[in-house]
Amino acid sequence: MRTTVNEKYKIHVCYIISFLIFTNIILVAVEWSKIPNLMEYISFALTLSSLLLAILAIIYSIISNTSLTKVMHNIDSTSNSLKTTSDKIELGHKNLLSEVKKIPNSIDIVDQNVNSTKSLIEHFALKKNKTYESENFDLSDEHIQDFIDNSSLLGLYSLLCLSLSFTTKTSFRYEHICDSDESLKKSLEYFNAYFVSASANKMFSFKFDGQERFIITRVHPVILNKIDTHIVNLTNDILQDFADSEVPFDRIEKRWFRPYNSIKSYFIT
Repeated sequence: MRTTVNEKYKIHVCYIISFLIFTNIILVAVEWSKIPNLMEYISFALTLSSLLLAILAIIYSIISNTSLTKVMHNIDSTSNSLKTTSDKIELGHKNLLSEVKKIPNSIDIVDQNVNSTKSLIEHFALKKNKTYESENFDLSDEHIQDFIDNSSLLGLYSLLCLSLSFTTKTSFRYEHICDSDESLKKSLEYFNAYFVSASANKMFSFKFDGQERFIITRVHPVILNKIDTHIVNLTNDILQDFADSEVPFDRIEKRWFRPYNSIKSYFIT
């Protein structure tokens, strides 16, 4: 019921508003008809309005064209940038593919080096479980001392393993020692090379245990007596270069002595 009444009100309101608008138009037309030259004024006003609209259209067109030019320039720059990036990605993909293709060859080379090192060790070992305790050390103390003095720190670590294995009667493999400490991870081939070199010069004697580990049966006395002290002195000499470092000295010292301590811990537990 209320909805019907509201609709009637709306209809009456529309009638009244329409009547008022029509009445106002008639009154305005009657009053304006008395104005002389009204048509000329209206024509001038329309002309002026058209002129203003034309000017606004021109200004808007200029602004739009400028914006459009900027947009087109940005699109062109972005397109060139995308093309350059695409070219770089394609070049990077080709380089990556080329490097990936080299991986098998690198693996083969590493495998060959490992096999070569193993063959050298087996060659000097002659055969499993053979001992060399009957051999005499023909090298002079001066020759051994000169060998130690001209050895690198990693080479001295390899000789330290021989000395500690002999004094503690502990068998070992360089792989296990290198895996025991992060700082020695990349030293395996270097250790093996020094082992072969010292073995070729008959600085020590060894045999294998039942698990393919070295058992050092004899070591030249100079190595036994001097290797530990020589490593400590050489490390301390190196640490002198870090005297002016901003890093705390105890941290540097701990880092440089870490491999030495790890090797000793392997044999002395």
